[in-house]
Amino acid sequence: MKETRPCDCGGGDSGAPEHELTQKHFEWSVRIKQTEEEFQGHIVYMARYLGWVWYHTHDSRRSPAGFPDLVLVRDRVLFREVKAEKGRLSPAQVEWHDRLQRAGADVGVWRPSDWDRIERELTGG
Repeated sequence: MKETRPCDCGGGDSGAPEHELTQKHFEWSVRIKQTEEEFQGHIVYMARYLGWVWYHTHDSRRSPAGFPDLVLVRDRVLFREVKAEKGRLSPAQVEWHDRLQRAGADVGVWRPSDWDRIERELTGG
């Protein structure tokens, strides 16, 4: 994406100018060691901008363990686990991913260093 759009990283609140949602932006985000929650916020912002609807279980204590963090729907359905750069899948997450893949679902893990791939998957490119 080359258009300049506001980002949920806090730039608008701090008076910083709007900036592009590009690989450079996410390299910056990685350098400041963003949390999974912050990274997920960037993904959701990008997805919404591109016309996706999304679902995230905000309080998973009453849900089965391991279900992916995000379900994104537009012209297809994506199930994605959001992890920090060095985060690992739990056994329950691996089980959900395996079952979803066997059922033909598009399932995967996104990390901050995957931003180019994330952008390609969300734009359909």
